[in-house]
Amino acid sequence: MNVGRIAELWRYPVKSMGGQKIQQAFFDSYGMIGDRAWATINTETGDVGWGKSHPELMNLQARYTEEPPTSRVYSDAVPPVTIHFPDGRETQSGGDIDALVHREGPPDGMDAHAKL
Repeated sequence: MNVGRIAELWRYPVKSMGGQKIQQAFFDSYGMIGDRAWATINTETGDVGWGKSHPELMNLQARYTEEPPTSRVYSDAVPPVTIHFPDGRETQSGGDIDALVHREGPPDGMDAHAKL
């Protein structure tokens, strides 16, 4: 019995950012390996950046710089990501994304201490 067909497969390396189309994925009991392994964090409060509270994040595109392992890994074992901005600028994970989101300071509602 056919239930459906997968037309495209997407992985979202950073929570609330655009993702990347992929050809294959690996899963465990927690979900897709490498999906939402990164998030933006306020370095002063520890709060995680969410798309609902920071919709500007959804204008950014995230891609792994290398394929993640086929089994779940944590911390430094997670491959780095490159964040692409609509105007062509980009930064890598570990960088201060706030400086790139707006040249004149953070947009309304975005924390001035955003780190990836």
